[in-house]
Amino acid sequence: MREELKKDGAKVDGGPKADGVAKAGTDGPKKKSSVDPELVKQIEESILDSSPNVKWDDIQGLEDVKKVLKETIVLPTMRPDIFRGILSPAKGILLYGPPGNGKTLLAKAIASECQSTFFSCSAVTLTSKWMGESEKLVKALFALAYEREPAVIFIDEIDSIMGSRGGNEHESSRRLKTEFLIQFDGVNSNMDKKVLVLAATNRPGDLDEACLRRLTRRIYMPLPDVGGRLALLRSRLKDVKHGLSEDEIQRFGQATEGYSMADLTVLVKDFAMMPIRELATEDLMKIKDMNDIRAVGAQDMETSLKTIVPSVSKQTILELEAWRKDKGQV
Repeated sequence: MREELKKDGAKVDGGPKADGVAKAGTDGPKKKSSVDPELVKQIEESILDSSPNVKWDDIQGLEDVKKVLKETIVLPTMRPDIFRGILSPAKGILLYGPPGNGKTLLAKAIASECQSTFFSCSAVTLTSKWMGESEKLVKALFALAYEREPAVIFIDEIDSIMGSRGGNEHESSRRLKTEFLIQFDGVNSNMDKKVLVLAATNRPGDLDEACLRRLTRRIYMPLPDVGGRLALLRSRLKDVKHGLSEDEIQRFGQATEGYSMADLTVLVKDFAMMPIRELATEDLMKIKDMNDIRAVGAQDMETSLKTIVPSVSKQTILELEAWRKDKGQV
């Protein structure tokens, strides 16, 4: 009788059931975290991104890369019953390529499409001036990701954390790398846990080989081709009053070979500002309707092309291509 009363009492009190643990972001009772509350607070304030809210359509170009990422990450998340055993998805993925091509944006899109908790990390958020604190933070980060699965741990500029180890390396840096490698092994061994480590770098050649071995899928993100450049231009021009013909837009796509997505965005902003630059400050203050400002023309575009040059050198591209053939994956 006493045991029955206790069982009934547990139900009345609303105690947590064994199968009543809610996923992050859903209603219902949550399992109490086993991670240090102070570390949880620190992670939630500086690392956890609660609403990435980036869709595939927000990323212009990179169709081949998006296709590979969908097959590698999104589909296995949607159909785990199919992608198991030998078809189990990679737990560690490296995005590498020249800067300014949307690696961070892609990571957020993956988290949004998979409806995953998104942890965005960098060297700044993971290092501490106090001895041993960085290792504790890394361990807490992975523990929290397990509790809030499905989760994506995105590590930006991973080469600044996991660079090649050497004899002159500081002890704290070595300890941080060791803890990272241990946690990587834990992710790869826990196949039932929906946790993905997604890393990005512009300098894959600087990565430690032990880290590289754990990032089993390596995806090269090249500079945009002419189709990607035209897609970005048309997307940006939707908010700009212009008189550009289709031939002039096509010419722009051809003339911007070697530009990154970030370079193209700066370029479009620059020639969109041309009509406003022509106006004196007094005249600009008197304008009441945007239609009173002239439309952007081909001449504005040509002027910007002379002043805004690609930020990625040809030498950088050659080095990345050489690394891709040596250790990357096509």
